[in-house]
Amino acid sequence: HGSDRTGEMVAAYRIIEQGWKPQNATQEALSFHFGRAYNHVMDMLAGIDPQGMRQVIDGLTAPQVRTP
Repeated sequence: HGSDRTGEMVAAYRIIEQGWKPQNATQEALSFHFGRAYNHVMDMLAGIDPQGMRQVIDGLTAPQVRTP
């Protein structure tokens, strides 16, 4: 339970961080038995804007951790 969510996140990582083409990332997910019932996820992955997502991610700041 959760393997399809994991596959979705791995595919998104491949697209955003590793520069994979969406069709290659989704093909990899399917090769690992990603649920074909989730076609809407495939559509979402195909529509990812890697540069826009990078800007969002780069704009996030890590929480401040206080050390004793």
